[in-house]
Amino acid sequence: MLIAFASDYGHADEFVGVCKAVMLGLAPDVRIIDLGHDIPAHNVRAGALILVRAVQYLPDGMVLAVAKAHDASLASLREAARMNLRDERSRIAIADVLVASGKPDVARENLRQTVRELPESAEAQWQLGRIEQALGDATAVKSFERAATRPVVAGLARLYAIVGQAYHAQFDLDGAVAAYRQRVAIAPNDRAAHFDLAEVYRAQDKLDQALVEYLAAALIDPANANTFGMIGQVEVAAGRDEQAVVMLRRAIALNEGLLEVRDALSRVLLRLGRTEESQQELRAYEAAQAKAMEEQRRQFRDNQQKIDEVLKTK
Repeated sequence: MLIAFASDYGHADEFVGVCKAVMLGLAPDVRIIDLGHDIPAHNVRAGALILVRAVQYLPDGMVLAVAKAHDASLASLREAARMNLRDERSRIAIADVLVASGKPDVARENLRQTVRELPESAEAQWQLGRIEQALGDATAVKSFERAATRPVVAGLARLYAIVGQAYHAQFDLDGAVAAYRQRVAIAPNDRAAHFDLAEVYRAQDKLDQALVEYLAAALIDPANANTFGMIGQVEVAAGRDEQAVVMLRRAIALNEGLLEVRDALSRVLLRLGRTEESQQELRAYEAAQAKAMEEQRRQFRDNQQKIDEVLKTK
């Protein structure tokens, strides 16, 4: 989906960025085109002129988000939906405008009516799931599942990823496994698909299945330190200490800053009686931990300085 975004917010503060962040939070795959944000405040005529000049270049089916004009946008979209009762795009755009106007609960009910009347619409099911998820509604996973069963042009693997994440967040590990296995079947060369499935298997204490999926992820992307770190953790849990050392060292070679991996390596070396190596890794762990804490403090100071500078300009 594409969204054309015009407003009178300007660029002096963070508000345009915040609006775009909210849009992306509800629809991560959306693309946003900025038509302009320096329209004179409350000048409807100037905003209309921008739209008149731009609309001929906008692709069909684009959602047009005009800040400060929610009522007019809703009226136009509702008229379009009334003229064509099977126009799912107008109905979905109505929900988008309702969310932008701070009425996500109304948008949810609007989309629930849409999916009752147009149950074959995968996009409506998808958008309903996104809004339900943003509202903390546990039924979001069911909306995602219904979307996954409808014909879609692209993004089915991503859809199953979201279903799996939703089940995992609800501690329904069997549901998460089922969704992630579908994702792996659709995208067998996706490292993240195998890694996420392995994580759920590990949470179920199914270490052999988890190891298979972690190894598949490592074969797809042999430069990913986290994957080797998790393989090492599984080997530790299974009591295969020598294999664990090899994998944990591989992870650290790829990323020296993995604190959990260094701690695990120190403990497994100690268990193997390799005391000197264990102490060496423990010292490296403490040094990496100190470095990470200093970096966090630096980021906090930088963020605080930016906030202070913004406040001074108000």
